[in-house]
Amino acid sequence: MATSIGKGRLAFGLAAGAVALAAAFTAWAFFGSAYSSGESVAEANPEVLVRVVLLTPVVLSLVVWGLLHRACAHDSARAKTAATAAASLLCGVAVLTGFSIGLLLLPLAGALLAATLLTPVSARA
Repeated sequence: MATSIGKGRLAFGLAAGAVALAAAFTAWAFFGSAYSSGESVAEANPEVLVRVVLLTPVVLSLVVWGLLHRACAHDSARAKTAATAAASLLCGVAVLTGFSIGLLLLPLAGALLAATLLTPVSARA
């Protein structure tokens, strides 16, 4: 039991940290200087698809956090599986965006994936 509580706390810390990193990344992408001209990523790329890609990490990390909360609170294996799928999707986004923003997304995607693996749910759930 103590091991599962420790794993749950570590999973919560990883998921909460990933949400904070995703929020910081999104704020930087929309408002921070990313180019030598002083423009942010969003200013330099005004297309809607770019904005969707920039919002994806924070949205997916919040979804994963919520699903992991549900998995812990209700001992739900389905919520844990859905969280793992969403975290895997974020890993896929990080790989697809490669050397542009992908390198910045890999740490938070890895933290979310680790959180899904550490979230304790019973085998019967």
